Amino acid sequence: MLDKSLPEKGIQWTRMTDSWGLGETDLTPMANKIAAKVKEVNPDAIILASNPVHVNILIKTLRGLGVTQPIYGSGAGSHPLPLFAPAGNDPANVAGDYAIGPAIVNPAAVPDTYPAKADLVAFVERWKADNPEEPFASLFLGFAYDTIHLAKLAVEGAATQDAAGYADAMKKIDFWGANGHTVYSETDRVGAHGGFMQWQYTVDQGFKFVRELN
Repeated sequence: MLDKSLPEKGIQWTRMTDSWGLGETDLTPMANKIAAKVKEVNPDAIILASNPVHVNILIKTLRGLGVTQPIYGSGAGSHPLPLFAPAGNDPANVAGDYAIGPAIVNPAAVPDTYPAKADLVAFVERWKADNPEEPFASLFLGFAYDTIHLAKLAVEGAATQDAAGYADAMKKIDFWGANGHTVYSETDRVGAHGGFMQWQYTVDQGFKFVRELN
């Protein structure tokens, strides 16, 4: 998708297709490869599409290799793990860099114009009360929130209580939730229509809101 959309907006980019597993314990070879490509291309910024487990150590290693460009984590990077000291991650390693994520990351910080802000703030407060050991929410928690609400809307809006009725009702949904704006249709079964934000990692304040992206 980015191969098509970024050039259309006049953005040049270099895509690396390398991957690694959740069980990897030594990301040095991957970091070396990324750093070499950065030296070759000299980009304005880096998008790190990593699982949350490795965001902290990858950014730390890249900085140690002399990479100075701002780094943007993908949606998976807007997760507690990169900032979670009890998991062995020093927030200072990622502080100042960014993650692209939904409102559920820190709903109290998003603009008041976000339609689901009040509901999300109340939801996260209840969730934290039940899970005091968790530092803050993430898009993965938001998946469950949105799924339950979308299913409820489909059941309530279905003309018939069967698969066909639910499917038809889903196509009429216009829902703002934890992970953005969801609208389905005959031709759009993904339904994602914006609602992501730019967040900045901090040492002691979790995710700092920067701006709305779409």
